[in-house]
Amino acid sequence: MIKYVATVKIQGFELSRTIKSELYKPYYMTDEELEEAEKMLKTDLKKIFGEDIEIVGYHIGVCENGK
Repeated sequence: MIKYVATVKIQGFELSRTIKSELYKPYYMTDEELEEAEKMLKTDLKKIFGEDIEIVGYHIGVCENGK
C-alpha cells in the first residue's frame, strides 16, 4: 500500500489549525485523483469547521518510508 499524507492549514474566527490526513492506495494516484482528494478533504473540513474558515495552505505527498 502507498501512504499519502495531506497537510492542510486552516484559519477562521479564533481558529488556526494544521490538520493532517492520511490516505492509503494500492497504486500511485493520478493528477486527477489527487485533485479530487484535495477537493473532498477541503469540503469535509468546511463541513466540520464551518463555511467561514479559510484554507491557507495545502500539500499532499507520498510518505516514502511508509510511516
